[in-house]
Amino acid sequence: MNARKARPWTLLGLVAGLVATVLAAGCGGNASDATSDSGEVVVGITDAAGDFVRYELEVVSLSLTRANGTEVETIPLETRIDFADLVDLTEFLTAATVPSGAYVAGSLLVDYSDAAIWVEGEDGEPVEARAVDGDGQPLGALALEVHLSDRNRLVVAPGLPAHMTLDFDLAATHEVDLGTDPPQVTVDPVLVADVDLERPKPHRVRGPLIGVDEDARTFTIAIRPHWFRNPDLGRLRVSTSAETVYEVDGRSAQGDAGFEFLSEKPSGTAVVAVGDLDPDSRSFRASEVYAGSSVPGGERDVLTGVVLARSGDTLTVDGATLDRDGALYLGRVVTVSLAEDTRVTRQGDPGGGHGPGEISVGQRVRVFGTFDPDADTLDPALVRLLVTRIAGTVAGATPPSGESDGQLVLTLQHIQGRSPDRFSFDGTGATAEDDADPLAYQANTGPLSLASVAVADPVRVFGFATPFGAAPPDFDATSVADASEAVARMRVVWTEPDSGAIAAGTDDLVLDLTHAGALHHVFRNGIASELSAEPAPTVAPEAPDRGVFALKRGRPTTVYTRFAEFSAALQAALDDGASPTFLGAFGEFDQATQALTARRIVVRLR
Repeated sequence: MNARKARPWTLLGLVAGLVATVLAAGCGGNASDATSDSGEVVVGITDAAGDFVRYELEVVSLSLTRANGTEVETIPLETRIDFADLVDLTEFLTAATVPSGAYVAGSLLVDYSDAAIWVEGEDGEPVEARAVDGDGQPLGALALEVHLSDRNRLVVAPGLPAHMTLDFDLAATHEVDLGTDPPQVTVDPVLVADVDLERPKPHRVRGPLIGVDEDARTFTIAIRPHWFRNPDLGRLRVSTSAETVYEVDGRSAQGDAGFEFLSEKPSGTAVVAVGDLDPDSRSFRASEVYAGSSVPGGERDVLTGVVLARSGDTLTVDGATLDRDGALYLGRVVTVSLAEDTRVTRQGDPGGGHGPGEISVGQRVRVFGTFDPDADTLDPALVRLLVTRIAGTVAGATPPSGESDGQLVLTLQHIQGRSPDRFSFDGTGATAEDDADPLAYQANTGPLSLASVAVADPVRVFGFATPFGAAPPDFDATSVADASEAVARMRVVWTEPDSGAIAAGTDDLVLDLTHAGALHHVFRNGIASELSAEPAPTVAPEAPDRGVFALKRGRPTTVYTRFAEFSAALQAALDDGASPTFLGAFGEFDQATQALTARRIVVRLR
């Protein structure tokens, strides 16, 4: 078997966020007999971007254990989830009623028997992988368990909102070997729990429409996270506002006009709502609503991908997913032929006025139509322009001045995670000389502040590609993120036993990279910086008495909230002959001193 390719792997986390909206009702030993001492637990799942293209498993059950030993099931029925689909948002998974009390442990039961796992291959193309245990045997049902320390308990009581985050850290959980055929993913699960939501993400709920309350401007969805493969897993009421943007059967509108579109749809219509969860009011308010034929997995085949090239009215789209009665993976390039009557909309823009002519190279799209698997073509009826992410280093910056827009010139590294080498920019400019150049890619930043951006800084820019044939500029930005100020994620893997690889002190952890493998990097917005042996990298807690510090030696994972207790337990294990295999942490990073001030630390021992 060939050795794993020497390349850094970015973080992919799976997060299950439990937001408990406590109701005034009575008591019981499990979810079915809960009465006046109960709360409704709304369960959500999310992940962060990483090298897994698809990670689809059966989620069999999620149970919580009270301090008195009572176990409470929170997922009434088995469901199938593609975790890699949940980047930068939280998907509502289920709603369940649980008894009040202190919960001290959790267990997420997943089944790998029919798993669909795809990773990025050596050439950047998606490759299907096989999941195995530490002995190289195929996986079946697997329980991911976590224990909570005394101060980290989940407390549910009448009138007291509660929540918990379960973080299934795939970077800590997996070793990926690209040298086998097929690639092999070795699973040693690490599950971390935190009862404090750190930074709420946008939430998404999917499922059939139950009903609309026109007076309250609310609607109710039967939660169905994997569309038609699952029965309903609870109900969620969604509120709206004058700012809510709607797309219903390809028609776009905002506020009351859009709500009227939705109210015309019958019960059972497929709906997707994206918005924010307010922990104070315990309500979910949608910022975007999609319904009917505007929803993937409904009436049409739906391709989501990035335009690699355009010739006339023919698009070459690198497809990440094809939704056909549920999300199915499509790992090939698809040809999309536009027509004059192809409807075009743009995410977040209810004004309309968009047409096929503006779809350009580098634009992320969602194409609704009819797919021909034999010819790899899709006949489009609707194309939605999606917010697109580009990343690179700054070659030049002109801040906005008066009525003049600002501009960035970038040396591109990625367009939606793909190398610029994969794109053909022919025809993007008004003339051939104006075609987009990935080494000098021009992004119009409008009035956005560029005060913190300097030449050579790594940045991520979000927005839309300039209409085809109209460059320069090449891109219209809606936001700019300076990666030098972004949260840093440290990942270190040790390939040989070395009990001295970590020195656990009362104030920090000091790392020895002598036996570190290919992965010993810090990632900021997907841009990797390799750690060097000197000065020795250190990891210190941001809040020593209020953090998430996880230690895994066998099963389950033990979570501490005080760094001193975590560090003492880690050093005791090292003194007992254990050695680290993995360290993961995120927080603020000082490149000069290689010091990470961490909000969360995970250490796995062999």
